[in-house]
Amino acid sequence: MPRQKMKAHKTVGGKAPRKSASVFGSKSNKTVESSYRKAHRFRPGTVALREIRRYQRSTELLIRKLPFQRLVREVAEVEARAVGIIGVRFQASALAALQEASEAYLVGLFEDANLCAIHAKRVTIQPKEGELREDRYDPKPLKTDYRARAIQYTIDVPEAELLNAGIACHCNDCKTSSSAPSHNLKVDSNKIKVAKGAPKHFVGTGSSGKAVQRFFCGDCGSPVWTNTDSMPNVSFVKVGALGDFGNRVRLTTEIWSENANPNTLRPHVKHMDRAFQPIEVEV
Repeated sequence: MPRQKMKAHKTVGGKAPRKSASVFGSKSNKTVESSYRKAHRFRPGTVALREIRRYQRSTELLIRKLPFQRLVREVAEVEARAVGIIGVRFQASALAALQEASEAYLVGLFEDANLCAIHAKRVTIQPKEGELREDRYDPKPLKTDYRARAIQYTIDVPEAELLNAGIACHCNDCKTSSSAPSHNLKVDSNKIKVAKGAPKHFVGTGSSGKAVQRFFCGDCGSPVWTNTDSMPNVSFVKVGALGDFGNRVRLTTEIWSENANPNTLRPHVKHMDRAFQPIEVEV
């Protein structure tokens, strides 16, 4: 067989390119991509509102029971040792009641603090919101500067308890001294703390026939408060000596109403006799 001559052919050169892994292993590639996919993020506030709704629907306690009980026992032991008591024990129901009350107080605290923050056009609760709420529900004692500045004293009772506790007295002594019923606040004598000066007093006989101590300012002679033996450990503070706070006190009770001038009696208030017993009078 005769020899044939081979012709040269032009080649592109190199090996054929390998197929990419995405063609052969498309399933594994999807798995890798999904592992690096970013987690879905909710808009700010969405998760918070969801949690708020969940906790509002629930009634379970949020604080862990054992840590709370350990804290209660620790505080109780410290306070008990201060007065010489060793070994304080609690019933389970008492600890549960303490935790219920504590969580209810904290929830109310944060609710009111949040309202204060919203009123200030903020969404972040700051310490001053909590302090404002504490001043509202646990107010400071009533601080009184006497108008003559010779006597300064405090009444260790929250103002909110005194605003609606005004008492008008129609006894003969009050009518003689002022030609009208005197306006007073009935407080515990131990709650009055004199910070400056010393009020003078004189002892007389009241309409009840028992001794009455009347305290007054030594500079101007204005009455400050009155103590009576018929009601020990009780003082009747004169509203007129309380400055601006006295103008906000609301009269709710009248005593010695049977001895009052009918023209000075007020309707829609409680009327009582000299023994603080309710009576009916014509107004």
